[in-house]
Amino acid sequence: MNTTQKLPEPPVFELNKSIEDTIQEMIKAKEDDPSLFIPSSFLENYNSKEMNCFVKSTMDYCSALHRMEKTHGNRDQRIMWSTTDDCFKIRKLASKMAKNYGKLMINLINQRKSSKDEQNFFETLIYYVAKVMQPMFEKEQVKWLEDELNRLFRSTAFNISRRNHVEFERARRFPVIKVQKKNLDSIVDNIIIRNSVPRDRLRVRINESVEIKPGYVKLSAFKALSARSPMISLILPSPSDRVRAFEQ
Repeated sequence: MNTTQKLPEPPVFELNKSIEDTIQEMIKAKEDDPSLFIPSSFLENYNSKEMNCFVKSTMDYCSALHRMEKTHGNRDQRIMWSTTDDCFKIRKLASKMAKNYGKLMINLINQRKSSKDEQNFFETLIYYVAKVMQPMFEKEQVKWLEDELNRLFRSTAFNISRRNHVEFERARRFPVIKVQKKNLDSIVDNIIIRNSVPRDRLRVRINESVEIKPGYVKLSAFKALSARSPMISLILPSPSDRVRAFEQ
């Protein structure tokens, strides 16, 4: 007699349910902490046709990219993969996502919102999209999702999420270098401890398929000065963006 029990199927992701759950969670957080700020323009537009199209296309892009990264985990495979139909599919999904983002921004501009309100809308949007999409991913994959969304909106140089994850991983590997108190003595001691650890050991490398990510620019001091967000580069590519896309 076969006593093997069938594992339960993972819950099916429902986009509309996740959107409503995320909004309710944001409103409750605001009620619990009045210092939190949710721009009125966001609450007015979160369920608009433009927002729904943008969230759906972002979901399609991120899920496809993550699935392909898992399938082609080896770096040499990824280099070969950059010439396949899979790479073309990622670029097509990214282009659709960027167009929907452009439509969302035009809709916001047509509502004649202030520049400050538009900035707050932008910051809230990154958080919102990440929260809506989190149920699609395993817990350990959420960092990847946050890093990619921040890269798309802010560029490699200003990817706050990735920087925080790298610092967290560095502190996890070398707890002794973490500053506990923000005072002059502890900071000086921390610098001394950091210098005692070989620099190559302090570097934290997170593998990612940079060969296929649209608008990816390797980080350097020079490139950081002229960095553009991949989302903007996809909508309004500069001459250098066009050359980079052709080379890929």
